[in-house]
This record gives sequence, C-alpha cells and structure tokens, in this order.
Amino acid sequence: MSFIDAHDFPAGLVLRVLGIAESTYYDWRARQVSPSRRQLDDAALLEQILKIRAAHEFAATYGSPRVWLELRRQGVRVGRKRVERLMRTHGLQGAHLRRSKAPISTPWLSAASR
Repeated sequence: MSFIDAHDFPAGLVLRVLGIAESTYYDWRARQVSPSRRQLDDAALLEQILKIRAAHEFAATYGSPRVWLELRRQGVRVGRKRVERLMRTHGLQGAHLRRSKAPISTPWLSAASR
C-alpha cells in the first residue's frame, strides 16, 4: 500500500491491476492517519513497561511475568498475555539461566553405552 503513496500512480488503476478493492486502500490510509484506540493504549502501555524495566539496575532483566506483576501493583489492569505480546514484538525479554549439559558420570550408564 505504501508503494502507491510513494509513487505518483493513480490509486484506482494500481489497485484494479492488483485485484485489491479501493476501500481496502482507503481504510489503510485512514488507519495510518488516526491509529485505533488499541494501538494508542498499547503505545502507552509500552511506555510503562519501559519505565518499569529502567527503574533500577536489575529491572532490565525482568521478564513478562514480573513486569505484569509490577503493573498490577501500580493499579494497571492489563492481561498477562498482552504484556507478553508487547514485550515480544519489541524485542524485550528477561534474563534466564543457561544450563550446560554436564557429562553423565553414572557408572552403569557409561558402561551400558559402550
């Protein structure tokens, strides 16, 4: 859709060639000018998430469960999965422990594998 705006082609002709209804294009343009309420709410919520993660030294390691709990403590009514979605789409993730694969030292298992 942005291709039509970037070039000086007549919108009706390009849409007809592509087999796209004109109403689809004009609805898309309207959404670009004035975002939906959900998009505005998500932007405000993302700002709160970023504030929580910048609160102190270790807050940047907070994952979605801890961020969600902190939002609840602040009185923000939001679903856990919505916080997960916003954090995932903006590349925010918590720190997690990495477990190494330790060698198996059980005598009966090592003898059976020979």
